[in-house]
Amino acid sequence: MGAVNWPEVLAGFLVGLAPLMARQGYIFVKYTRMPGRRKYLGLWWSYTSSTRGTGRIIERRMRVSYSPLIDRLSIREYDPTDKDFVSTRLTYSGHVSERKGMVRYFSLMDPASHERMEWFMFDPFFDPIDETIGLYIALDLRGIPAAGAILISRGRISLEEAGEKMKCEVLRLAPMLDRMG
Repeated sequence: MGAVNWPEVLAGFLVGLAPLMARQGYIFVKYTRMPGRRKYLGLWWSYTSSTRGTGRIIERRMRVSYSPLIDRLSIREYDPTDKDFVSTRLTYSGHVSERKGMVRYFSLMDPASHERMEWFMFDPFFDPIDETIGLYIALDLRGIPAAGAILISRGRISLEEAGEKMKCEVLRLAPMLDRMG
C-alpha cells in the first residue's frame, strides 16, 4: 500500500465541496438581494386578540432572520433583556413560508409546551412594508381552537390603535361547545 498523496486528497475534497458552497452562497445572495424575500427580515411587533375574557390585545416582539443552512426565514420571539430567551411565558419560534398567492404562512410553536400557532398574513407586493394584517389560528389555554385577527408592524403602536386597526372579534369555539351540550 502506497503513501497517501495529501495534496491530491485535499484538492479533491475542495473540488467536491465547491458546488455545495456555491449553492449556499447563491441562496444567501438571493435572500439578501431580492426585495420580496428580505422585506420580512428584522424586528417586528405582533398584535393579537386574547382568546380569554374580553379579547384584550397581546403584544409580542419577534425577530425574523434568514437561515442559510435550512434555506428559509426563521422567526423567534425577541426579548432584548433575556439573552438566553428563557422566560416563564410562552416563547414562540418557527419559520415563514415562501409567498403563496397573496399570503405567507408563519408557523410558530413554543418548544417547551404543545402550544402551536399559525398565521396567515397578507403579503403586499410593495417593499418595504411597515404593517400587514392577517389571521391566526391557535389553541387557547384549555386546548380548544381559536382564531382571530393579527397585525404585525415594524414600529411599536399603542394597544388601542392596534385594536382599532384589527376591528374584529376573536372566534372561539369554547362558547359554541358550551351551547352544544
